[in-house]
Amino acid sequence: RAAACAGHSIAAAPAALAVRYLSDVSVDVEHGRGEWKKYGDLENFVPGKFQIKCFNKISPKGLARFDDDKYDVRLDGSEAANAHAVLLRSHKLQENEVAHTVR
Repeated sequence: RAAACAGHSIAAAPAALAVRYLSDVSVDVEHGRGEWKKYGDLENFVPGKFQIKCFNKISPKGLARFDDDKYDVRLDGSEAANAHAVLLRSHKLQENEVAHTVR
């Protein structure tokens, strides 16, 4: 049945709605199988410092803005397995060059 209000017709809601409960769904979860994946270099990780990987030459003036107490800036060619960020200029970055640790 439908109702009318100020010249507009409103369709009635269906008599029965289909409801599906999560308890009706079977979900298989595996725990404790496989190995934990490790990203980065845990032995050289420095808590409290952000590691930044540079891909090419960056001006020393620009790099001086990163305080040594908070940032570990790795220059071009240096290993940066724990990089949180990348810094580059005129570099065609490939997906495989970005570490899993980059946020």
